Amino acid sequence: MFHPRLSIVVPFQDVEAYLAECLESIARQSFRDFEVVLVDDGSTDGSVQIAAGYCAADPRFRLVRQQAHGPGHARNTGLRNTHPAAEFLAFVDGDDVLPEYAYELLVRTLEESDADFVSGNVQMMNSTKKWQSPLHRGPMQKNRKGTHITKFEALIYDRTVWNKLFRRSFWDHHGISFPKA
Repeated sequence: MFHPRLSIVVPFQDVEAYLAECLESIARQSFRDFEVVLVDDGSTDGSVQIAAGYCAADPRFRLVRQQAHGPGHARNTGLRNTHPAAEFLAFVDGDDVLPEYAYELLVRTLEESDADFVSGNVQMMNSTKKWQSPLHRGPMQKNRKGTHITKFEALIYDRTVWNKLFRRSFWDHHGISFPKA
């Protein structure tokens, strides 16, 4: 039985224009030991067909469908469908794109530390350019291994989930779940 080191949850709803690029960026990760749980949150466009295509082509991808309940509920649904013994946990929104080394770097950072989670930088983009996310500019100016919000307060502003990798044991120990609203 397939036992991935990393579970990636991708909730999506009506992101047909972006989903293929998102899923391709996950499929081509240099870190290969992962599963992807795609959660259709009531899409009405062609997103489901795109997701189903990736599931048919790559056994690491699985699709779960539900009525529209919002991204928090969809992430919780995805969590319930991940392999319980996976070592790491990540979340990606259906309109995100990851550099191909993202999970390799984040996994290695956690392996080399006692941290419970690690954050990566975020860049914004449109059809013509990329730029540094203003929210992440301060906290991500340089590598800060072994830090804490009490040591570097700018970290408290990075409340996004899609630029982080968590130890699954930390997540489960604290019974973390997403608000359903």
